[in-house]
Amino acid sequence: MKKLFFSIVAVLFSLLIFGQNPEKNIKNPEKVKNTLGSANEFLSGRILIQIKETSYYQPVKKGRRRAVQKENTISSGFYGRVSQSRVKVFQAKPSERLKCEAYTSCPVFNGSSKFILNRDSNTMKIIESKEFPLQVTTKYLEQDFRWVKNQEKYVVIASQSASGINDLEGINIEIKPYKPANNSEGATLAPLKPSYVLWITGGRDWKLTDEPLKNGTNLRWDDFKEQLKPVNESISIGIPYEINSPEKPQENGENRYQQLLWHDVKGFDEFLRNPIMDYGMTASGNRYYNDEYSETKVNVIVSLSLGVAIQLPKLKPMDEIDVTPLEPLEEEINLTPLKPIKD
Repeated sequence: MKKLFFSIVAVLFSLLIFGQNPEKNIKNPEKVKNTLGSANEFLSGRILIQIKETSYYQPVKKGRRRAVQKENTISSGFYGRVSQSRVKVFQAKPSERLKCEAYTSCPVFNGSSKFILNRDSNTMKIIESKEFPLQVTTKYLEQDFRWVKNQEKYVVIASQSASGINDLEGINIEIKPYKPANNSEGATLAPLKPSYVLWITGGRDWKLTDEPLKNGTNLRWDDFKEQLKPVNESISIGIPYEINSPEKPQENGENRYQQLLWHDVKGFDEFLRNPIMDYGMTASGNRYYNDEYSETKVNVIVSLSLGVAIQLPKLKPMDEIDVTPLEPLEEEINLTPLKPIKD
């Protein structure tokens, strides 16, 4: 697991608007003059991460199971470095991409919302860094059976929603050649057409013990009142520390894990070699987990934009951010994949 080491930043940040794919802006990339040259090894960016999760928990009662819905939206700026030498090698000899194993760090781009530029060689203290806070929105809804007027009814027993700046945590972004991870049955064949995979993790400075908390809507079931009641407790806007991991196999027993892939390898390589315009990409993946206690389906969508000088939009007022609580599920939905997930 890659680690991030962060310091605190207290700056408000807005939801993000993403750049266009350079293929739409450059009709003939080969004819564009390289005015920037190889000196542009550092790029800025912005990212939007949307995660939706639905879980059911055993046992079954009256045809229903305890249900939990979660939604998280994370947006931030970031800064990072291009590995020009690695891009050149991959362009000249595509077979070298296959040497980048699922578990190894071999990025063509490596960035972070808290990117360290320089450390003191003696103390390892951070001297220079580029830092961007996270704008996080979180929603949670739980349903289960509770007694209401001497009858067991399937009701909402918890509902939470909150939004705010999380300056205690950050995200790390690595874009590397994709090679499927081995599953429990052994090696997995590499795809015939090369792709890049997004390796995205969350993290924090472990010296910080505070929890990123914000006020919001926080309702819990009151057994005495037999209804949802507000509670005077702040809500965590902490982020997951695994957002996409190339180390996870596509299939492992009943579990499925679809990677966040980008297939425009040629276009992205050309951009990294000559980043004269912004480059945007969007990748999505579904996951399915099943064991004797629970069943979960997750959908992840990541949009990011890269450029030499990405302009961050002005802040939206906090009251314009959608924190509408989630709607309860009227009936149990089928989470099981109908067919194996393919990248």
